[in-house]
Amino acid sequence: MAFSALAKQSASFVANLPEWIEAAVISNENALVELNISQMLNSTRADGKPILPLYSTAYAKKKGFTKPNLKVKGDFQDEMRLTTFGKQYSVTSPVDYAKHLEKLYTPKIFGIAPANRPAARELNDRSLAELYLKWLER
Repeated sequence: MAFSALAKQSASFVANLPEWIEAAVISNENALVELNISQMLNSTRADGKPILPLYSTAYAKKKGFTKPNLKVKGDFQDEMRLTTFGKQYSVTSPVDYAKHLEKLYTPKIFGIAPANRPAARELNDRSLAELYLKWLER
Protein backbone atom coordinates (compact mmCIF):
# COMPACT_ATOMS: atom_id res chain seq x y z
CA MET A 1 0.00 0.00 0.00
CA ALA A 2 1.37 3.39 -0.97
CA PHE A 3 2.04 5.92 1.77
CA SER A 4 -0.63 8.31 0.48
CA ALA A 5 -3.26 5.55 0.51
CA LEU A 6 -2.19 4.52 4.01
CA ALA A 7 -2.41 8.14 5.19
CA LYS A 8 -5.88 8.49 3.69
CA GLN A 9 -7.15 5.27 5.27
CA SER A 10 -5.59 6.19 8.61
CA ALA A 11 -7.23 9.61 8.53
CA SER A 12 -10.59 7.96 7.91
CA PHE A 13 -10.05 5.63 10.88
CA VAL A 14 -9.00 8.53 13.14
CA ALA A 15 -12.03 10.57 12.05
CA ASN A 16 -14.22 7.85 13.59
CA LEU A 17 -11.95 7.13 16.57
CA PRO A 18 -14.64 7.47 19.28
CA GLU A 19 -16.69 4.73 17.61
CA TRP A 20 -13.60 2.52 17.23
CA ILE A 21 -12.69 3.03 20.90
CA GLU A 22 -16.22 2.07 21.90
CA ALA A 23 -16.02 -1.07 19.75
CA ALA A 24 -12.69 -1.99 21.35
CA VAL A 25 -14.11 -1.57 24.86
CA ILE A 26 -17.23 -3.59 24.00
CA SER A 27 -15.05 -6.41 22.68
CA ASN A 28 -13.41 -6.58 26.13
CA GLU A 29 -16.61 -6.50 28.18
CA ASN A 30 -16.08 -9.85 29.90
CA ALA A 31 -12.45 -9.14 30.80
CA LEU A 32 -13.23 -5.64 32.11
CA VAL A 33 -16.14 -6.92 34.20
CA GLU A 34 -13.86 -9.66 35.56
CA LEU A 35 -11.36 -7.00 36.67
CA ASN A 36 -14.16 -5.28 38.62
CA ILE A 37 -15.31 -8.58 40.15
CA SER A 38 -11.76 -9.49 41.22
CA GLN A 39 -11.53 -6.13 42.99
CA MET A 40 -14.79 -6.77 44.83
CA LEU A 41 -13.61 -10.21 45.91
CA ASN A 42 -10.51 -8.47 47.29
CA SER A 43 -12.69 -5.84 49.01
CA THR A 44 -11.39 -3.02 46.79
CA ARG A 45 -13.42 -0.13 45.37
CA ALA A 46 -12.92 1.55 41.99
CA ASP A 47 -10.83 4.25 43.66
CA GLY A 48 -8.48 1.63 45.14
CA LYS A 49 -9.75 2.10 48.71
CA PRO A 50 -11.16 -0.74 50.83
CA ILE A 51 -14.87 -1.46 50.70
CA LEU A 52 -16.33 -0.26 53.99
CA PRO A 53 -18.02 -0.77 56.38
CA LEU A 54 -16.58 -4.10 57.41
CA TYR A 55 -18.99 -6.94 58.03
CA SER A 56 -20.52 -7.12 61.49
CA THR A 57 -18.89 -9.55 63.92
CA ALA A 58 -21.76 -12.03 63.61
CA TYR A 59 -21.85 -11.90 59.80
CA ALA A 60 -18.06 -12.07 59.60
CA LYS A 61 -18.12 -15.21 61.74
CA LYS A 62 -20.70 -16.75 59.37
CA LYS A 63 -18.75 -15.74 56.23
CA GLY A 64 -15.31 -16.51 57.66
CA PHE A 65 -13.85 -13.05 56.92
CA THR A 66 -14.50 -9.42 57.89
CA LYS A 67 -13.89 -7.55 54.63
CA PRO A 68 -16.89 -7.25 52.30
CA ASN A 69 -16.52 -9.03 48.97
CA LEU A 70 -20.10 -8.30 47.87
CA LYS A 71 -20.67 -11.93 46.92
CA VAL A 72 -24.16 -12.29 48.32
CA LYS A 73 -25.68 -15.09 46.23
CA GLY A 74 -23.42 -14.84 43.22
CA ASP A 75 -26.02 -13.32 40.92
CA PHE A 76 -24.95 -9.74 41.67
CA GLN A 77 -21.53 -10.37 40.17
CA ASP A 78 -22.68 -12.95 37.62
CA GLU A 79 -25.06 -10.39 36.12
CA MET A 80 -22.59 -7.50 36.00
CA ARG A 81 -22.53 -5.74 32.63
CA LEU A 82 -20.54 -3.05 30.92
CA THR A 83 -22.19 -0.02 29.32
CA THR A 84 -20.28 2.29 26.99
CA PHE A 85 -20.63 6.03 26.52
CA GLY A 86 -18.23 6.82 23.68
CA LYS A 87 -14.72 6.66 25.15
CA GLN A 88 -16.01 5.93 28.66
CA TYR A 89 -17.70 2.92 30.17
CA SER A 90 -19.31 1.87 33.40
CA VAL A 91 -19.97 -1.45 35.06
CA THR A 92 -23.29 -2.17 36.77
CA SER A 93 -25.44 -5.06 37.89
CA PRO A 94 -29.17 -5.23 37.16
CA VAL A 95 -30.07 -7.35 40.20
CA ASP A 96 -32.75 -5.84 42.41
CA TYR A 97 -30.47 -5.30 45.42
CA ALA A 98 -27.58 -3.64 43.52
CA LYS A 99 -28.83 -0.14 44.43
CA HIS A 100 -28.96 -1.19 48.08
CA LEU A 101 -25.31 -2.30 47.90
CA GLU A 102 -24.37 0.99 46.23
CA LYS A 103 -26.10 2.90 49.05
CA LEU A 104 -24.55 0.75 51.75
CA TYR A 105 -21.00 0.68 50.36
CA THR A 106 -20.85 3.55 47.77
CA PRO A 107 -21.30 3.62 43.98
CA LYS A 108 -17.51 3.30 43.82
CA ILE A 109 -17.92 -0.47 44.11
CA PHE A 110 -18.30 -0.32 40.32
CA GLY A 111 -15.37 0.57 38.08
CA ILE A 112 -11.74 -0.28 37.48
CA ALA A 113 -9.34 0.48 40.36
CA PRO A 114 -6.05 2.28 39.68
CA ALA A 115 -4.08 -0.95 40.14
CA ASN A 116 -6.10 -2.60 37.34
CA ARG A 117 -6.22 0.34 34.94
CA PRO A 118 -2.96 -0.55 33.14
CA ALA A 119 -4.36 -4.04 32.41
CA ALA A 120 -7.65 -2.55 31.19
CA ARG A 121 -5.80 -0.03 29.03
CA GLU A 122 -3.62 -2.76 27.55
CA LEU A 123 -6.68 -4.86 26.66
CA ASN A 124 -8.41 -1.93 25.02
CA ASP A 125 -5.27 -0.70 23.23
CA ARG A 126 -4.65 -4.18 21.82
CA SER A 127 -8.23 -4.44 20.59
CA LEU A 128 -8.07 -0.97 19.05
CA ALA A 129 -4.84 -1.91 17.24
CA GLU A 130 -6.49 -5.09 15.92
CA LEU A 131 -9.47 -3.10 14.68
CA TYR A 132 -7.11 -0.65 12.97
CA LEU A 133 -5.23 -3.45 11.19
CA LYS A 134 -8.50 -5.00 10.02
CA TRP A 135 -9.58 -1.57 8.79
CA LEU A 136 -6.41 -1.26 6.74
CA GLU A 137 -6.84 -4.74 5.23
CA ARG A 138 -10.30 -4.07 3.83
